[in-house]
Amino acid sequence: MPSLRNVCVKFGLQIKEYYNRTKDDIGAFRYYLGFLKTFAPERYKLCNQWQREDMEMSISNPKIDTKREVLETAWNYTRRGGKSQKLTVLGVFFSLIEKLVIWRSPHADQLGQASQWFNMNPFVKKVQINNLNKVEVYGSPDINISVLSAGKVASREADILIYDEGGWVFKHLALYKFYKASRPMVAASQYRHIIHASTPARNTAFHEEWENLKDLEIKLNTRFTSLHDDEDCEWITPE
Repeated sequence: MPSLRNVCVKFGLQIKEYYNRTKDDIGAFRYYLGFLKTFAPERYKLCNQWQREDMEMSISNPKIDTKREVLETAWNYTRRGGKSQKLTVLGVFFSLIEKLVIWRSPHADQLGQASQWFNMNPFVKKVQINNLNKVEVYGSPDINISVLSAGKVASREADILIYDEGGWVFKHLALYKFYKASRPMVAASQYRHIIHASTPARNTAFHEEWENLKDLEIKLNTRFTSLHDDEDCEWITPE
């Protein structure tokens, strides 16, 4: 019986081949989700309809040509709403279709939570966030992951830029400058994506991007944002 590692390597190649042949990123993503539902740990594979829709919103939008402009989306979730877990699902998917992924968080403890979720993804070979700032994915580019800092905002190019917990990036902090200065890392890509996910807070980088995207939604008559509170999360109870 083949090992899970060998199964993941083979299936990862099938996802790549499908995407390279069709350029259907949503189809490839659904193919990938189906695999997770079979082989991922119970906590990791749970995914309700709105979570899947939010992830797909951040993958593709017919009104945005990512060769010419950035597909930028924002998830405004309650605490324990699953944002970091679903960001790891997306990050690994983008790596599997050969996209360069950069992940930035304002604080180290947020990376610790992401590390736990990455370790549950069967396509992840090794998580080395603390020493090497990377997540290794079988047969695919590493995910570069670190805290926001002066040395981590412009040193790399990427296709996908993920900001986890921008609600902690208050405008009066140096972190805010790092957050804004890191955006050009996707400028040269032919598949430009920026994803913001956070609990809400005013006077922050996340709040600013949220307001900008709400305006763009009206202008283009499409969806770039998602808002979910405790009532949407059936796993959150009063206890």
